[in-house]
Amino acid sequence: FQAVNRQALAMPSHQMMKFSPLHCNENIMDQTCTAWSIYFGGSDTFSDKVVIPCGDCVTLDPLSDEYQSYVEKKLVFNDGISIAGRLLIPNVGDPGATRLKIITKSVEVEGVLSIYENTVLAVVSNRKVPAAEDGSATLEIQLFGAEEGNRSFIPQNQNSHMCSEVGCDIGMLPFVVAGGSLDIHAMPKISTDSGEQVDCPTWTDLLK
Repeated sequence: FQAVNRQALAMPSHQMMKFSPLHCNENIMDQTCTAWSIYFGGSDTFSDKVVIPCGDCVTLDPLSDEYQSYVEKKLVFNDGISIAGRLLIPNVGDPGATRLKIITKSVEVEGVLSIYENTVLAVVSNRKVPAAEDGSATLEIQLFGAEEGNRSFIPQNQNSHMCSEVGCDIGMLPFVVAGGSLDIHAMPKISTDSGEQVDCPTWTDLLK
């Protein structure tokens, strides 16, 4: 998994830290996911903002049969993508998976962005993913449009009061998580001395 042209979001005040998870996503991790092509159609380029509504789950599976004719599948979002529900991208890193490149002016996560690489995936896919053979990124999120200036973000539902009617200024090339979460599994399972497969523990101490 690789993200390019990233920009850290500078919050104008501590008030921005008070976004809360959307109530309509209470059971989003148990929600049945709809395939991307069924939900959004077969287009590769979107002029309007792509929105996954709160309470809905959409899966973009690079291992699905419909993408096997592509060496690389590109999706272009000319007005960004808003993930108010859940976007599940499984099978990243599988040698048989198509490489995915998402080119977008912004990413707004008020729900859940799930990316599963080299690990046991969600129940909906029921597959295990081996490591990528060449170690290269099979999912790339590229942000563009800096020359157009800052973008604005209009939060939904109970967080709508956090910004004005025209939205919050989120700068150029923004990747914003506001009340939502990143559910990213990018490490393989490891074998214990007894042969049991367990999650690989990874963390960073921020304060001691």
